[in-house]
Amino acid sequence: MLKILIQSPLPLDLHPFVHQLAYFFGYNDFDLKHTFKLLGLLGSLEKIAQTLNVAHIVGSSHQVEPDNLLTLQCFMKLKNKNVFKSKWNETNQMLLTPLALYGLVQTIR
Repeated sequence: MLKILIQSPLPLDLHPFVHQLAYFFGYNDFDLKHTFKLLGLLGSLEKIAQTLNVAHIVGSSHQVEPDNLLTLQCFMKLKNKNVFKSKWNETNQMLLTPLALYGLVQTIR
């Protein structure tokens, strides 16, 4: 989405990329894949949804629209549990950091 907004190739360096990401989307964005991992929610999206007691309402898995809806429902479930208000996750003793992108940050315990 960022590439569409800036209408040019994505920056090759991490710092300019994160700066542009924050400029367009704000500084309080969480990468859900990274967040799920930090919270100990491992496996497929369907498995994470089951763990969070979120029902797969429409369509079949691995299709864009149903998976996006399921991702949103998982996010809302975590948001309603105030996971994103307290950056420190007591259960896993992890720091939930905005703009921490899966694969680009190391998990520090």
